[in-house]
Order: sequence, then structure tokens, then C-alpha cells
Amino acid sequence: MTDDKPEYWRWPESRWTAEDIDWREGDIISAGVDVGSVSSQAVIMVDGKLFAY
Repeated sequence: MTDDKPEYWRWPESRWTAEDIDWREGDIISAGVDVGSVSSQAVIMVDGKLFAY
């Protein structure tokens, strides 16, 4: 038996990458991860510019 009730805690997942930045050419690459009880996020920076999330 399946329950067709909506799950309000779910949301669409997404990702994005800057097409104009080549991470191989960067001097400083840094990443951050936020792990929460309900969701997790990550970000990648190249030379202080947002590269991906």
C-alpha cells in the first residue's frame, strides 16, 4: 500500500557550474560543505569566484 500524501520536507535538487571558469587554471581552489539534519549543501570557489554549487 502506498501513501499519496505530499512530502512537504522535500524540495527540488539543483546544481550549477560556471562555464567561463576553468578550475585547472586557478591558483586557489576551496570548497565548503554544510551538512544539516535535513539537507546538505556544497560550494566550490576558484580564486575567490563562485565556480559550482
